[in-house]
Amino acid sequence: MNNGKGRDIIPSVQALINCGHAGSCNGGNPGAANREVYRMGVPDVTCQQYQAKNMECSAINTCMNCDHDTNECSPVKTYPIIRVSEFGTVHGDENIMAEIASRG
Repeated sequence: MNNGKGRDIIPSVQALINCGHAGSCNGGNPGAANREVYRMGVPDVTCQQYQAKNMECSAINTCMNCDHDTNECSPVKTYPIIRVSEFGTVHGDENIMAEIASRG
């Protein structure tokens, strides 16, 4: 969508697991995950790396920064949020290819 300009935007799956009400490390619902990204947004992966653990929703489990020297972590208060303006379902190979070609 940005014609190859800018950095890749990778949503934080762990933040979505922690606070998204769309599933857990044991599985989830892609429709519910898309609804949560539409409704509340999600930080990018630099905020919360995937840890393969189900954790409670909290500020530190949404976006954190860790000090390299002390190994202590603290919540980040302001961070970019990834959102979608709409979402839905597309069926069939031709329709999926058309959707990717028109919207990225």
